[in-house]
Amino acid sequence: MQRNSFLKNPFVFAALICVTCSFVLSLCAEALRPRQEMKVKVDIHRNILRAVGITGPDGGDLGDQEVEKLFAEKLRLVVIDPKGNVDEKTSPEDVESGKVSDRLEVYVMEENGKVAAYVIPMKGTGLWGPISGYLALEPDCSTVRGVTFFAEKETPGLGAEITHTPFQSQFKGKHILDDSGKLVSIKVVKGKAAEVMPDALDHAVDGVSGATLTSNGVTNMFSDCLERYEPYFKKVRKS
Repeated sequence: MQRNSFLKNPFVFAALICVTCSFVLSLCAEALRPRQEMKVKVDIHRNILRAVGITGPDGGDLGDQEVEKLFAEKLRLVVIDPKGNVDEKTSPEDVESGKVSDRLEVYVMEENGKVAAYVIPMKGTGLWGPISGYLALEPDCSTVRGVTFFAEKETPGLGAEITHTPFQSQFKGKHILDDSGKLVSIKVVKGKAAEVMPDALDHAVDGVSGATLTSNGVTNMFSDCLERYEPYFKKVRKS
């Protein structure tokens, strides 16, 4: 009788249900964690490939297996220190986990034994939250080969437009250095770049209408990230 009374208590019954569900959900989360981590890794590799111009048919996404195959064949990850020197003692895992905070990652793309592009990750702040992306540069470390952007919290139809091809395609062929070799980055202007910066069109792209703060966030992201990587790119240009 005591046992039946115990189980019939609604508060005890609810507590048992909650504990059981929590336990089951925890088991499921742990079981799915490797698959989720792999999915994130593949998505990163897919966007890096997209930045260098490798996509599926008609510009669509490549399948997961094809992404991993191409990434392994064409790209290698290099860790550099704040002075632009390659650091072979620090693993990429230490950088990604935050264990080493003053190191940067560069993805080097090679084709036929020669460097075809350099890809760097970028992080910044938009209107409603973080924005990020990948910037691919040609071997001259000045000409943009391509970009990809992520902005999960930006407004659809406004700031979120930076994640779409029409906006991203503007960056291809632009230069981060001026004629004297000085780093000037690339600016996302309010309005039309051809009208706002006609004399510096090589370093500017059209902004997103109604999304000035997000556009400014992209501009700042480019400038901040490129300044951190410039010591490395300087060494590459001289080599």
